[in-house]
Amino acid sequence: MGLTLAIETSSINYGVTLDGTETVLRRDDPSFTSIGGLVETALAAAGRTPADIALIAVNLGPGNLSSVRAGVAYANGLAFSLGRRVVGVHGLRVLAFAAAPDADLPVLCLRNAGAGNVYAAVYEHGKASLMRHGTLSDIAEAVRAAHSEIILAGSFRDRARELLAGVSVTDSGVEVPSSLATYTLTVTPPADADWAPADFVSPINEQTPPFTGEIP
Repeated sequence: MGLTLAIETSSINYGVTLDGTETVLRRDDPSFTSIGGLVETALAAAGRTPADIALIAVNLGPGNLSSVRAGVAYANGLAFSLGRRVVGVHGLRVLAFAAAPDADLPVLCLRNAGAGNVYAAVYEHGKASLMRHGTLSDIAEAVRAAHSEIILAGSFRDRARELLAGVSVTDSGVEVPSSLATYTLTVTPPADADWAPADFVSPINEQTPPFTGEIP
């Protein structure tokens, strides 16, 4: 049976997971060369070669757009060279799963979008009930109107807790997504998963649906 490779480049912590074994390295680590080098390290440790990879999964973001583009470009290039397909997974879903894989409570996921804005989503049982690009105060207002309890994940959690006065808040302590979460979501996707293997995938930013219109 072929291997599943998952790639994470949406933050400073680059990671690859090869059939459940995760390798993580900060991109500012002196030993870091490239995401391709990290994949080669993981393959060598497993005694495998690129030809053994059957499926490639990658976090599409949102996140650091330059880094996400690097990860998506590498995933697409590797898939093209091997004749494989790519699974693109929404980064906020990855963050929600990394923060609270078994939680019954909704999870508010936040990523820095720059210029005073955030990418935000609320996930309930693996499905997004809210997804927006805007100011943290606007996001907090929408969350307060809809939820009495929430789990926080991602960026600006301390500030979000302040803005969510009156809401029972649990801090997951999870700052960024992981390749292991992307891998798990790929090999055992929830019933409502809205992605499928594609020939090529593209990064997510504020111009990408569903950020161009609020869910639901």
